[in-house]
Parts: sequence; C-alpha cells; structure tokens
Amino acid sequence: LLGGSVGRLWWGAWLYICAVIAAAAAVTALGPFSGIDWGKVATLGLLLIVCESTATVLRSRSLTWSATSIASLAAVILTGPVGGALVGCCTLLGVRRGPSVPQRLCNTAMMALSAYLSGRAFLLCGGHPGTPQPSSFPGIIGPFVVADVVHVVVNFALLGGVLWLTREPGSSGRVDLHLKLGITDLGYGAFGLLTAALWQVLGPFAPILVL
Repeated sequence: LLGGSVGRLWWGAWLYICAVIAAAAAVTALGPFSGIDWGKVATLGLLLIVCESTATVLRSRSLTWSATSIASLAAVILTGPVGGALVGCCTLLGVRRGPSVPQRLCNTAMMALSAYLSGRAFLLCGGHPGTPQPSSFPGIIGPFVVADVVHVVVNFALLGGVLWLTREPGSSGRVDLHLKLGITDLGYGAFGLLTAALWQVLGPFAPILVL
C-alpha cells in the first residue's frame, strides 16, 4: 500500500492511477450481486478496515504493509470475486493518517482488483464460493493457493507500476523489499482460508479469533 509521499505526480502517473481506479470501479459495479451474503461482506469489510487502519510504515516511508489480504481472500472464498472486490473497497474507509486522497483511491482500487482477479482464478481452478465444509478439504487448497498467488502478484504489479511512475532519482532497494513483502503476503493470505474454514463453526466471530 502507498503510505506517505511518493513524490510529485506527473500526467503519466495520474493516467495510470485513473485507469486502475476505473478498472476497479467497473468490475465491482458490474456485479453480479445475486447470491452475495452481505452479512459476510460487512463483517470481512470491518476486518479489512481494522487491518488497514493499523498498517505498518516501512523504512522507505512511501510504503506501508497491512494484513488486509486475510479479509479479501476470506471474502473470495465465502462470497466470490465480486464480494471480494467489495471487501477490498473498504480500504477507502481506513482511519490511519498519511495517505492523500489519490493514494487512498489508488490503494482501494488495487485491493479491489487484486481480490476480484484472485476470485476469478479461484473459480477457474475449480473453487466454489461459500462456507467451506469438511468435505471441501483438501480439494479447496489448490484453488486457494492459486488465488493467493494471483492476489499477491496483481497487487504488487499494480503497486510496482505506481512506484515506477513516481520514483525518485537514485531510489533503490525496493525490489528486495517487494520480494520480502510478497512472501509475507502469501503467508498471511493463508489466514484467509482459515477464517473461511472457521466460519461454519464460529460465524462472524471467526475474523475476531483469527485477528
């Protein structure tokens, strides 16, 4: 996620950010919304807001990290691609200080697109949205791993585009930092599957236990 200042934006950066926001708005608004469990979306959206509001500022000062992938990947399993995108949109409601309005909008769009595309990958690999049952395992693990990887790759690819367009002269070390964060995100994403699996027993209290 974008954190503090990322430098003065030029028209190319604005065009890129607007394109990302437009794509996220399109896939979210087009639905379909039939069959979405809005209670799950609201609960996981609240979990994402908590994670986003407690993000850690990294040493570059232009980036932050938070465990928002837990909520968005749990939403992908429980509610599907569109539900995951809707939960990703809750990034906009984070209460932490620092990001400007364009950064908040860009962060929100990146999360929504990452969740939506990971949800599509989950479906393509044979995953079925809904509360996992004992019989869902181990079959659900493969589609979830693909969804987790897609979520990380899309998110970091979009973020990399922003950082490249807003890079400061002489900046370095971001590639190694992104690799470490990507591995971290893959690991934390597994808690999304845990959250979904516990939903059958704990219902809306599952995110609280995982958090």
